[in-house]
Amino acid sequence: MWTPGRLRADGPAEEVMPLQEFILSHIAEFIAGIAMVIMTGAYKRLEKKMAEKDKKTEAAFRGIQALLHHQLYQDCQRLLEARCVTPTELRDIEKIYESYHALGGNGTGTALYNRILSLPIDIDNGKDDDND
Repeated sequence: MWTPGRLRADGPAEEVMPLQEFILSHIAEFIAGIAMVIMTGAYKRLEKKMAEKDKKTEAAFRGIQALLHHQLYQDCQRLLEARCVTPTELRDIEKIYESYHALGGNGTGTALYNRILSLPIDIDNGKDDDND
């Protein structure tokens, strides 16, 4: 099949590649380019969703820490006023303190917890049949 060529000033006409051959010879590059555009867009959307999820996770983390802080301080205040602690109350305080401390709780919580550990244990009122 004859195709028109381009004339060159210094020699014979240059063959021009037909459009169909050009498309077929570059289809892989074209598909790879489109795939890269699609993957880049998908990655950006995923990155945005992950950032939003990280924000929500951090908020939930801080919320749990605040609830544990509140409960620890309330329970410690009540037990310090009572001037004694039952075995069950002591186990409950230990669980709250360990979780609070693992989430980065401050030294004031540790000081209160240590004060509770120094209280006398009231076995008579404890009725320690709650074996968690």
